[in-house]
Formats: sequence, C-alpha cells, structure tokens
Amino acid sequence: MNFLRPAIRYLWITRKESRPFKKTGWSILSIALSIATLVVVMSIMMGFEEMFTQKLIGIDGQLTIDGFLDKRNDDDTLALLDKTVGQDNVSPITESQAVLTVGNQVTLVMATGIIPAREAKFTQKMPITITGNRIMDDSHAVIGKEIAKKYGLKVGGSLSLMSPLTGQEKTLIITGIFETGLYHVDASTIMMDITTARNLFDIRNPFTSFKVNPSRAFKDRFQLKAALSDKLVPYYRILTWDEKNRSLLEALHLERVMMTLVLSMMVILAGFNMSSTLTILTIEKRYEIGVLKTLGFSQREITWIFVLKAMIWGSIGALVGVVGGILIALNAHDLVKMIEPIFGLHIVSGEGLYFKEIPVSIEPKSIILIVLFSLMVTLFSALIPSRRAAKQDAVEVLSS
Repeated sequence: MNFLRPAIRYLWITRKESRPFKKTGWSILSIALSIATLVVVMSIMMGFEEMFTQKLIGIDGQLTIDGFLDKRNDDDTLALLDKTVGQDNVSPITESQAVLTVGNQVTLVMATGIIPAREAKFTQKMPITITGNRIMDDSHAVIGKEIAKKYGLKVGGSLSLMSPLTGQEKTLIITGIFETGLYHVDASTIMMDITTARNLFDIRNPFTSFKVNPSRAFKDRFQLKAALSDKLVPYYRILTWDEKNRSLLEALHLERVMMTLVLSMMVILAGFNMSSTLTILTIEKRYEIGVLKTLGFSQREITWIFVLKAMIWGSIGALVGVVGGILIALNAHDLVKMIEPIFGLHIVSGEGLYFKEIPVSIEPKSIILIVLFSLMVTLFSALIPSRRAAKQDAVEVLSS
C-alpha cells in the first residue's frame, strides 16, 4: 500500500477542477438518495407487514384448531389445551354465518360466540377499541365498527339475527362497538355469549374451534403444533396463523420483493453515474496517470487506485444514505402530516383510516444487505473506467 500516498497526491480532486469535482459530488449524492429511498420504503413496508401480522395474531391467535364436529370431544380437548398452554392462551369459540336484519336491510355476517372472560385475557395485548362495554349475555352483543357505520347502529340499539340452517331468530341489544383495525373483521363480525350462539344455531358441540397461543414452554407455534398434532389429529385440523392467511402474506411479501427490485434499479443507475464520473476523471487526470507510470506504478496498482477512490465515494454515499433514510423513516409520520395540507392529501389523518400513524420497522439485516449491494454495484461500475485508465500509454500521454 506504499503506492497510495503519491497516488492520492497526484490524483486528488480539487475545487479548481470544477467538472470532476461537481461530478463526484453528484455521484455521491445519487448513491445516498437511492439508498435512502430503499431504506425508507423497506422500513415502512416492513412496518405495515408487522402491523398486519400483529393484528391477525391478536385476533385469531397463532394456532386455530377445528375439525369434524361429529368425531371429537371438545371438553377433553379444552382441558388438554388448558393444561398444555394455560387458560390465558386458549379461547374456544362457536362460529356460524347468520342473517343480519336491520330495518328492511338484510346481509350475511359471521356470528361469533365467545366466553367473554377468556376472550378478554386472550386478546389483552391486542389494541381492540370498544365503544360502550363488553357485556355479552343472552340478550346483548358487540358489533364491528363497519357494521355500525353501514347500518347506522349505535350502542343501545338493537338488531335481529337469524340462523340460515334452523330458521331461528333472535333480537340482541348492542352493548358495544369494537374496532380491530382489520376491515374484513370489523365489517362482518358480531360477538355474543357462546351459549347464545349455540342455542341460536342449534350447535350440539360445545365449540366449533379453538384459538391458541404458545406458552413459554414452547419456542414457537410450529413446536406447539407438532406437540398437539400427535394428540388431536386426525379428528382436528391445526393451522398456524400464516397458513390460515397465506394469500394475504404472500401478496405482502411479493409486493415487498417487487418494490425492492424496482428501487434497486436506482442504485444501479447511481452506479452508472459513478462510472461516468470515473471516466471523466481518467480523462482529466491522464497526465498524472502518465507521471505515475513513469514512477514505476503498474497497471494493477493504478486500477486499484481508481477502484479505491470509487469505493470511498460509494461508502460516503452509503453512510449518508443510511443515516438519512433512517431519520426520514423514523419521522415519516410527521413529514407526511406536514405535506398533507400542501397537496390536499389525507394519508394519516383521514376519517375512517385503519392506521393512525405510519408504521416503521427498521431491520438491521436489510440495511446491511442494501449497503453491501450498493458497494458491489460501485465496485463493478468502477472496474471498466479504472482498467481503461491503467492501460493508457505513458509516453503517448506525456508527449501530447
């Protein structure tokens, strides 16, 4: 590395050399902007993915257990689950479609019978907002926010539910309106006491399914599923939350992958900009390159001098981009609120939106991969102009 000191002295860019100096600044800025964009977009998309995941798990649990109603013993199963993971991690439910009648309007909804005390403990970490209270007995129910909005229902009002199988009908008083943050749940779910649901739908089994979370004795949902499979299969089906919501999760993952690929093109374009900057620099510094060759510098050494300069520029751009991207991502909510009035948008403050702030999740592994990718692009973009500079003939350059 003894060749670096004289090389840096000869090839250093000063403000007097305005063209390469400005081009270098633009190259560093383009790398920084491309990386900052990637960091911001990936952090927000990861944040949304984690937000949806937490909501799905909070409502349905990490495992859902259901199966053939005529070939199982739900009381024994509930006792087994309570013993395995504890009562706070198990919520048995009875679900069935029902016909909702409000005035002269009729629609299908999902009527869910729960044990209120168990469900409250099971979802205690889930930010479910309830207007009114959680009273659920033989004549009371709690409905989703979107159902209430659609039909103009309020706490204290009433609704009629009818079983499409038995034709039985029941009028229930609304004691609360809940909001989970998932539209398909808030627009289709009515919760009631489990005994009321059994009687309305004439369900003989105690429960139709169980929502289960792993306890501390299990590392994750897959270990718990394996432990329960030996005891419950084939009369029960055990689904993890990601198996149950596979289509949604695959759509979110595909969206994140495609967005990453598209935004990665910005980094590649920044690499082309770096390559053009190095090409201009080799032209501007051809006399200095000739001097270095007469001093005994080999082609490989001159090549690595330019590559090193490009990597330094790329590292500076990556550092600025990562820091800037993280700062923008962490303050995304405030920044969006600032620009909303300017463009007349309602991104985080609009009525009825299902997120009150922009979720952000900064993943160190993703940031490291972004930086490594940008440095790899910088390296490859520097090789061609650097090798071309090293192949210049010293005699021809100095005599011109």
